[in-house]
Amino acid sequence: NRKQLVQLSRILHDRTIDRLLDEGVTIIDPDSTFISDTVKFERDVLVYPFTYIEGYTTIGAGTVIGPQSYVTDSEIGRNVVIVMSYLSSCIVRDHSRIGPYSHLRPEAIIGENVHIGNFVEIKKSVIDEGTKINHLSYVGDAKVGRKVNIGAGTITANYDGARKNRTVIESGASIGSGTVLIAPVTIGKKAVTGAGAIVPKHHDIPPHAVFVGMPAREIKSEKKNNQ
Repeated sequence: NRKQLVQLSRILHDRTIDRLLDEGVTIIDPDSTFISDTVKFERDVLVYPFTYIEGYTTIGAGTVIGPQSYVTDSEIGRNVVIVMSYLSSCIVRDHSRIGPYSHLRPEAIIGENVHIGNFVEIKKSVIDEGTKINHLSYVGDAKVGRKVNIGAGTITANYDGARKNRTVIESGASIGSGTVLIAPVTIGKKAVTGAGAIVPKHHDIPPHAVFVGMPAREIKSEKKNNQ
């Protein structure tokens, strides 16, 4: 019956926690932490209270998870920090920071040394090394290059009512706060969009260019100025 099921779940919970503690995982409060027996840890992981880790998840050494986080069926690298966030069927590489209040949906791939901050949602996107998406943004069906800075309130408008479309942001680009990128669209290497820019679909921004306005228009090219 239901009461026996709860009792059996508690037995399995206690056995799993005891095994993980013996294997070098630090669990601050076992009574408020729930970890499936299928989860694989390396040593010296720290798990804070009110955290759920489920499914076929793997977690690398030195990673810190919680408090108040949920991770399922994901691959988490070494020395990652995940705070108050929800991760499902995603990959997070070494030395990245997630949260607080981030949502990584299936097929999100987060590279090394990436910052995904508060109220940021990533879906079916590759975020390359050193990129920062720190505030209030949605990135879906996108490929984001190395050392890109995405300002607060940026949206990749990936759905046109019939199909999902792709956004590409090349390495070194800077996306101003409140920018809307209407896919399909490509932002070139080291290009810049001003705050509040609306970039229409198929209106690709070339490398080193600066675009502002609604719809976005070019005001200068850093590449031309440097020549």
